[in-house]
Amino acid sequence: MLYLAEVKKNHSWIGSRATVLKLQAYCQERSRQIWRTVQDEVILATQIKHINKGMLVLIEVTSDRQVCQVYSTTAGPIVNILQAFTYLEKQWTTYTQSWEDLKLSLLLQQQELNRHETRIQELEEKLQQALARRSRRRYQ
Repeated sequence: MLYLAEVKKNHSWIGSRATVLKLQAYCQERSRQIWRTVQDEVILATQIKHINKGMLVLIEVTSDRQVCQVYSTTAGPIVNILQAFTYLEKQWTTYTQSWEDLKLSLLLQQQELNRHETRIQELEEKLQQALARRSRRRYQ
């Protein structure tokens, strides 16, 4: 899986070739050009060089959470990711507004139906009263 992450810490020990990166993941690619945000996901990577704290990187992670590749980002991939997020955000806003409009419409329809139901009940009561009066007159 591919993640967009920020390098939070970069440690290397004197006399050691190992470098440990603490990466704060922000989003994950679910499928081509479909990204989702991730919360509190930290990924540790070793044996990666020339990456500095604060850099945004794209990291390829295996299913067992091992980092297999780290790509220094240029503006292109980040712009593509942000465009995808912007598109999804607009879609979400549209769907949310449609949902709110539908809820309001259903509420207004329910109120109208309740008003009609009350009116029908009133007319039924008047009809019952009229039939009862007519019945009494016949038998008098």
